[in-house]
This record gives sequence, structure tokens and C-alpha cells, in this order.
Amino acid sequence: MTGKTLALALALSLSLFATHALAQSARVSMTSTATQVAVGQAFQLQIRADVSGANLDEIRPPNLSAFEIRGQSMRRPMQISFGGTGQPMMVESTTTQAYTLVPHSPGTFELESAIVVVGGQEFRSEPLTITVTGQGQSAAPNGQPVPQLQQAQQNGFRAPTGQTVAAEAMQVDPQAFVRTTVDVDNPYLGQQVTVSVYLYTRDILRATPRVLREPSTDGFWVQDLLPPQRTMRPRTRQMENGVYREYLIKRFAAFPVREGELTLGGAEFEITVGGGLGLFTSPQQIRRAGTDLQLRSRPLPEHTGPVEPVVGEFALEGTLDRAQVRTGDALTLTMTVRGEGNVQDIRLPKPRVEGLQILDPTMDDSVEVVQERVRGQRRFEWIIVPQRPGTFELPVFRLPVVNPSTGAIRTVDGPSLTLTAAGNAIATDPAEEPAEELPERDDGDDLVPDFPPPEPESALLRGSAPVSSSWWFWALLALGPILYFGHSIQRSAKRRNAGKPKTVKGGKRLQRAKQLASQGDSSAFYGEVASALKGAASDALGEPAQGLTHSALQQALSKAGIASGAAKALVEVLEACDFARFSSGAASADEQGKLLARAEEIVRALEQSA
Repeated sequence: MTGKTLALALALSLSLFATHALAQSARVSMTSTATQVAVGQAFQLQIRADVSGANLDEIRPPNLSAFEIRGQSMRRPMQISFGGTGQPMMVESTTTQAYTLVPHSPGTFELESAIVVVGGQEFRSEPLTITVTGQGQSAAPNGQPVPQLQQAQQNGFRAPTGQTVAAEAMQVDPQAFVRTTVDVDNPYLGQQVTVSVYLYTRDILRATPRVLREPSTDGFWVQDLLPPQRTMRPRTRQMENGVYREYLIKRFAAFPVREGELTLGGAEFEITVGGGLGLFTSPQQIRRAGTDLQLRSRPLPEHTGPVEPVVGEFALEGTLDRAQVRTGDALTLTMTVRGEGNVQDIRLPKPRVEGLQILDPTMDDSVEVVQERVRGQRRFEWIIVPQRPGTFELPVFRLPVVNPSTGAIRTVDGPSLTLTAAGNAIATDPAEEPAEELPERDDGDDLVPDFPPPEPESALLRGSAPVSSSWWFWALLALGPILYFGHSIQRSAKRRNAGKPKTVKGGKRLQRAKQLASQGDSSAFYGEVASALKGAASDALGEPAQGLTHSALQQALSKAGIASGAAKALVEVLEACDFARFSSGAASADEQGKLLARAEEIVRALEQSA
């Protein structure tokens, strides 16, 4: 190769290198959603790198040790290439790395430049100053924010018009956060508390949120208020730091079943946001958890009487299936309590009337939701048997009802009922007559009995036919072998069936749940599984389990001798069913099949333990 050729090749290489070096560039910016924040107030720091001519190697954030990093995300959109015939190809991309930060001490913090490395070269952003003031959100002793409405307002949140909010809990985040609200923060024992769980996002929601942890409701009896199938439509809410999209995730009624401090645990969700029509944005998955909300349940107002007061609005109705009967015939007394409130708290005393035998009542409940208020009815039925003729006036049932707004108690009276019995009184067992007394024997009487004179011949006579000629003789003779062989067959059948699984009382309901799963009715499926498990628990306890909380049910099963593993597994599946019913997303067929198989194992374990 000549020197001229070498010089030409060297010049061409230097030209290509220079073109590549000139084409390779990056622009780095570091911004914050707020440059002045309060202690405990979350804000977002973003580092953006616009790169052309090469691929991004690394993003180095400044020293963030003065802040708590609550979240971190990176958007990696597709790269776009430019170029044509005879022209070098140019690659351009934009990458954004975001940090959610929370300061814990006041002061002025100088953030050094963020560094972006492209093709071995470093590019720097401008430094940034963050000022943290000492007036922040107040905190409870455990470090959690105090869940009160005024705390949310300090964070710049204003409750939407039309929402009744007595207390709420949330941690406002620049990107997304969970808000839990209640319409009553100091309820009476048994009063309905409407709990709403909202999700707020700055970006559009791209998929149904996945529930990672449902709200904990220990100490409450709950009833879902939202339909099982619904469409989540966002509302736009204006806040001081921008516009958010509000999604209603859950709404349920919670009735306190014990007095004192109660906690509604925060829910946790995984959401997919972003990914709009822009070329440099892509969807990202983030997690957000709600904050626990503290309530205090008040005891019911003092009341003297045989019946405990209940909270709500109720009416009392009563009927006799017939007003005239014969003495000794049975009739049915029915009392129905219906209205707004938790009917499972209602108790009526057993009436006592002289001359009437009254058996223990049977109870039947039904619950419905009307305009997000829980209503229902509880029906009591007593069997009454008159023991003597006459006219009997049944005592009037009285139910004390508490007005939650004023705390006043009013008495709801049932109807006055009278029945007439005709006929003779039911006879009682006659008293035993005293035994006839034997005459007293004098001490001088001869104790030797007198025998009759002996007979010279036997008077014993025999029938004309022997016993063996009778049909019943042979029947009795064959009875023994027949009983023996029958017992042997029964024992053999028991041994064959010993290894077979027992028939589960909840089997029919679980079969119904399988049908609902195949039909795609998720809410009804989980309701059937929960109902079957509670029915099996009721059989094991010997008493209804529907009114017990999950923790109380687990304790009751353990006290009844049920294996602790079975009791714990039952509560876990019940919680999973409640979780799935509250969730807006439909579970997969595989998840439903696994839950159904586990429910069948639990029912078998309950029967074996019992």
C-alpha cells in the first residue's frame, strides 16, 4: 500500500470518528415537584436524560441521604432511529428516573448535579436546592400520620363536594396515593360506619388495580355496598399541587362489635399508570398502600330492661298462625323485626305465660343494601302448646332503639296478641297409691309354714303335639344364624366404607360454587364458598357462626377442639373470599379452582376433627 493510500484511509477514519463524536450528545435536567416542602411531606424528584447518537449507559443521582426514599421508578421508552441513504443512522431516546422523597428534618439541602453516562462520557445537570420547613404533618407515637380530616387539608387536599367525611387517612404522594374515609369516627356499638377506599393518580390508570392487601376489619361485622360487577370511572379532583384522577375502589359498611379503640387497616394496591400517546412514555407498575385509620366505638346508652338496645331504625310486627286452638295442640308465634341497621344484634326474650308451654325460638335473617345503607329483617318463631283451657294474653314485645344522631332511646312496641284454648286440661300422671300394709305378726306366732297333704299321683299333663311341630319353634331356631350373618355383612360394609371420604354437608354448596365458577360469576362464587365454610364451622361449633368475626371464629373453633391448622386455614380462605368480593377485578379460573380445592380440604378437616 502506498503512502498516499495510507494517508487517505487515515483521513477517512478521523472524519468518521469526528462525525460520531459530534453526533453523540446528551441533555440532562433535574426537577422537583416542589422546591419548598414541610417535614413529612412527600415530593418527587425527576432526572431526565435526552440522548442522541448513542445508548444511555448509566444515570447517577445526587446524594439523597437527607431524605427517605419512598419510591423509585424509571421510564424506558422505545428508541427512534433517523437516517437515510448515504447518511449515518442517528439514535434518539429519552429516559426519566423518578424518586419519591420525604424529608424528616428542616433545613436547606443542596442537591449536586445528576450525572448521565453516554458512550463513556459524563453529562451533568444543574444543581437543585430543596428547602424543608419545620411545620409538617403531625404524627402519632408510632410515626404514622394522625388520620384526621384537618391533617389531609394541611397536605393540600380538599374533600370533594357532596362527600360526608368525618375522618380519613392518607399519605399524599405526587404520583399516586390511597385515601380511606369514614362517615362516622365515633360510632356507637353496632352503628353503621360507611368506609370508602379511593385511589388517586396523576396519570391515567391502564388496568384494574390488583389488591395486594385488603383493608383489615378486625372488630367489625362488614357488608359490601358496591355491586359485584361495575365499571370504575374516574373523577377529576383539583388539589393545590395539581389535578388527580379519583377512583372509588371499595365501599363497605362496618358495624363495631366491641367497644374501645378499633383500627381499619390500610389497603395496598399494585397499579399500572402512564403509557399515553406520547412517543417517550411507557406504562409502569407501582405500589401504593393506605394508612391505618383509628376509630373509637362508644358503648350504648344506659338502659334498664330485659332487652339490649340496638342502633338504627326498626319496626316490630307479630302474628299468631291461629288464635283459637284445642288444649294440647301447637300453634306458632312469629315476631319480625325489620328496618335499617344490623339485625344480627337484635335479641328478643322468650315469653313466659302460666298455662302455656313455649319452646325456644328459631331465628331467620335476611340482609339487603338500599342506597348504600344496610337493611334487613330478623324473624323469631316460637312453638306454643296450651296446657289448660282459657284465654291467654301474650306479653307485648318491646325493642329499645338508639338514634345514633342524638343518642336518645325510643321503644318500639309489638302488637298485643291473645289466644284461646278450649278442651280439657292435659292430664298429669296419677300419684302412686300407697302399698297395702301387711298385718303385723306377733312374736309368738309359729314361723313354720303349713304344707297341704301329699298327693299320691302326679297331675302333670302333656299336650297331644310336641313343641318342635310348631312353626314358631323353627322360626326362633333360625333367628340366631340370621342375626349373626346380618351383623357380619354390616361389619364388612363398614370396613369397605372406612377408607372412603365422608360426605361433606357443605358439598352441595361447593358443587354450586363450581357451577358459578364455570359461568364466570366471580362474586357469587366467592359468596357460595364462604357460605359453605361458615355452614361447616356452624356444624362443628353446634351454633351459628355467621355473626362471628374472623378472629372470634378462629378462637371458637380452637376451643371446640378443632385443629388449629384447620381453623387458621378456614379464616384465611374466608378472608380471601371477602378480599375477592371487594376487589373490582375478576380472579382467574385457576385461582378459583385452587381456592375451591382448599375449601374442600378444610371442610373435610373440620368433620374429621369434630
